[in-house]
Amino acid sequence: MKRSKGPDLLPHPADHARLTKTISDVKTLLSDIEIGPHIGAGTFGQVYKGRWKGTSVAVKVIGHQGAGYKSNSQTSREAMIGLASAHPNVVAVYRVITAENEIIAAEIWAKDGFNLKTYIVMEYCDKGTLEQHRKAGWALLQTDYQRGLVWVLRCLLEIVFGMEYLHSLSIVHGDLKCANVLCKSSTSDARGFTCKVADFGLSKTVATDGVSAITSKPGTAVFAAPELLRAGSLAAESDVYSFGVVAWHLISMGSGLADMEDVQVHYQVLEKNWRPAFPKETPQQYRDVVSTCWATEKKDRPSFHKVRLTLTKMLAEEVAARSQILRSQRSQSGDVDVRTALKDIIAVDPRSLTG
Repeated sequence: MKRSKGPDLLPHPADHARLTKTISDVKTLLSDIEIGPHIGAGTFGQVYKGRWKGTSVAVKVIGHQGAGYKSNSQTSREAMIGLASAHPNVVAVYRVITAENEIIAAEIWAKDGFNLKTYIVMEYCDKGTLEQHRKAGWALLQTDYQRGLVWVLRCLLEIVFGMEYLHSLSIVHGDLKCANVLCKSSTSDARGFTCKVADFGLSKTVATDGVSAITSKPGTAVFAAPELLRAGSLAAESDVYSFGVVAWHLISMGSGLADMEDVQVHYQVLEKNWRPAFPKETPQQYRDVVSTCWATEKKDRPSFHKVRLTLTKMLAEEVAARSQILRSQRSQSGDVDVRTALKDIIAVDPRSLTG
């Protein structure tokens, strides 16, 4: 079907009819979604709290231009990855709806297609982001290091569960950081929440291990692997590097990289092979696993499967050590209830015990 060139010409009548029907259908679909207050921003859109079929949801609204009725690549990628994923540590996507942008008249034909909005209806995580909980972890590390370390290890293992699952689907996240890990209430966990990987706007599908995709959007510089900073080369191992930086952030007890400009990160990482220092209290085993994750060469980084095995062992050791301490205290005083006290330590997730 041929159209006259030019950004401001009317669409072909057949296109207009299809668009009108599409808009009508979309408005019907949107009618059962109540969009409430603004709660944040993702990589490519604004996020609102909403209600859908009696359930609290998060609704990401992305304005864009699409060829015909299709969304742009980032919008489509994020939506499709969410719809295709089914894991307790990955944020679920329930529905994706693309509609006419109400600011633009339906009849106007823009240069790259019609002006659209895509609504991604997602699982609502009521505890915010892991970035918002870091200070709670630091406070616990400073008052009771062993309990704080268990808190950190549980968060990291849940991230690893989610990332290992995504990698099994050949999905590379591309922007893993504390702000892209959402937290949802959990009554069975002493932390009060469980962690879920989110925000797939920069994700890529990579067919096999060791294969890289090229991206023009390297994500957040502080969390980006050297190959991503240098050449926009994104692979599964790049996510492992980012995870190493996340792990450092959770154990750093107030230290941070927020004051570093992107140009400083590029220079320090690429020219000086720099990595941030660990607090002196950090266990050697923790230092070792993080250091292998952020190795300069991606071939030297472990898979998330290997990271999971290491962190699981560390968590089991910490819980066993804490249990022994509490039993010792109980033998000296009848005031300590071991079972009650262990609830503060957080039991090992059965999923972490599988090979």
